Amino acid sequence: NKTFGDPDFGVSATATSGLAVAFAAAGNCTISGASVHITGAGPCTVTASQPGDGNDQPAPDVPQSFTIGKASQTIALGVLASKTFGDPDFGVSATATSGLAVAFAAAGNCTISGATVHITAAGACTVTASQSGDGNDAPAPDLPRSFTIGQASQTVTFTDLANKTIGDPDFTVGATASSGLSVAFSARGDCTVSGSTVHVTKVGSCTITASQPGNGNYIPAPSVTRSFAVAYASCLVAADKDGDDDDGDHHDGDDRQGRDGRDGYDRDRRDGRFDGAKLPNVGSTLRIKLTLCSSTGANLSSPAVIVTAVELTQLPGGLVAPIDAGRSNPGNRFQFDRDLVRGGGYVFNLGTRHLSAGTWGLTYIASGDSTAHTLTFSLR
Repeated sequence: NKTFGDPDFGVSATATSGLAVAFAAAGNCTISGASVHITGAGPCTVTASQPGDGNDQPAPDVPQSFTIGKASQTIALGVLASKTFGDPDFGVSATATSGLAVAFAAAGNCTISGATVHITAAGACTVTASQSGDGNDAPAPDLPRSFTIGQASQTVTFTDLANKTIGDPDFTVGATASSGLSVAFSARGDCTVSGSTVHVTKVGSCTITASQPGNGNYIPAPSVTRSFAVAYASCLVAADKDGDDDDGDHHDGDDRQGRDGRDGYDRDRRDGRFDGAKLPNVGSTLRIKLTLCSSTGANLSSPAVIVTAVELTQLPGGLVAPIDAGRSNPGNRFQFDRDLVRGGGYVFNLGTRHLSAGTWGLTYIASGDSTAHTLTFSLR
């Protein structure tokens, strides 16, 4: 017996007459002379004959049959490299020793279409190559190849947060993860966060952390922190010449801090300015009165909060001049005056004899507040 794919082979036969024997083939084979060629799996019959001559009668034909079995085959499929969730689809290829086409199947966290593998999740995937054979070739042993699918990395995008003023309304923050998963927020410092809504609790600083803990397909993202300062607002009560104490009135508990103009200033929150109607002269002592307040105007002044003048600058140009506070404001500290307005306020007596006419900015800081505040005034 033979197997499909075996090489051609020769046959031989002899006649008692000594005459030459001829061969014929039938079935899944052919013969040329005495050389047999297999054409497929199945039976083959080779018949030897001798037709005789003038002296010898024809010999009876002698057939010989044999079986041709199906050929075995194997599949070649290379090792598959590890992947990461989110990697693009990729192709696989395999060959069978029979030359027949190889089919693929997938199991685990992947699918396959034709020879293209698609990753569905982190975990493991097994691609199996198979060749089912045909009339001449037996089925090949299946050949599986497994590979791991790692969790994908991810990042969080979280933009900077603007500084706030105590009393500002709650606000929302937003961040996105490259995975598309939801981002959680936590707060430390002078604030709280609920969901994505931040509430400022006091003057100081606040740090919001955006995090994404990952899931089965993504590793945790590196947390991203954003910090911002929470500052006082400054409400200018008055800035006038010493002895012209806002028409001689300390307000005696009146907490008005709106626009007045009687002392030549626009008494608005966030740094006062002369309105040009009544400018102090160079050489006078400027009595600056202010309160620390919230963004809604509530007076937050307290003797426990120290307000200190730190720089005096001409505007524009940036010429820095020494601060002449005299003996009334040692260490350039504002004096707390509990009778200035309801809830108290701060007073600073600024000497101007060394200054020139024009606009100046006095920068000051408050304890617990990292923000520098500037009020402007003009001299003639």
